[in-house]
Order: sequence, then structure tokens, then C-alpha cells
Amino acid sequence: MVSLIALPTLISAALGATSTAATVFLFCCVIAYTAFTAFAVRCAACGVMVRRGRVVIRNPLSTTTVSTSDVARAELRPVAFYPGIAFLVLRDGRELRAWGIQASQASPRAAQELVDSINRFLLDGGLDP
Repeated sequence: MVSLIALPTLISAALGATSTAATVFLFCCVIAYTAFTAFAVRCAACGVMVRRGRVVIRNPLSTTTVSTSDVARAELRPVAFYPGIAFLVLRDGRELRAWGIQASQASPRAAQELVDSINRFLLDGGLDP
């Protein structure tokens, strides 16, 4: 297994870079590419899972689980340049952003239908149909 310290030297040797600056630059590119790829994969896994007794919100940098009894409602509202992002409003007043449900300019209705279905689930007491 290659150590992290030896990685820049191996990369620069493979690509024919000879200076220390080129080696550091290549190493930084590899680190940036790896971080971007990990973030992109995590973004693709964003979502909201509603199960009996709990709601799991999976965002790019965090996963939060709350009890359905702690959730007052779900709502969709505009944020910055997004036409709509889902929020779970908790009974204590806190709000949890849910990246996994976003409205688009082309189809804002689909996101609203998801938010409405979460609210129906919560009104039914959080029990699976």
C-alpha cells in the first residue's frame, strides 16, 4: 500500500513532473478531485426517508434522524436561486433543510406533492399505510 506521503512523488514521476512545485500542484489536484467526487456521490445520495416513527434526512454533509412526533410539518419554500427546497419544521421551532426534495423551474409540482405526502403521513400519526 502506498503511503499518503509518497503519493505526490509517484504521481509526479508517472506524469513526468520534475519540480517540487509541479509535484505539490499535482498532489493538490488529486486531493481536490477526490474531495469533489466524494461530495458529488454524497449529493446523489441525498433524500428524505419517512418510516414508522422516524424521519431520516440525508444531506451532503450530514444525516439527521428525528422522531415523527417531533415534526410539526414539512414545507417547501424558495432559498437563494432555488425555486423551492423542503424544510421540516420541528415542534420546538427548529428547521431542518432537506436537500433531497427540491423544486425545479420545469416541474415545481413534483416536489410539492412529496412535501404534501410527508404532511399526510405525519397527520396519520406517522404510521405506515
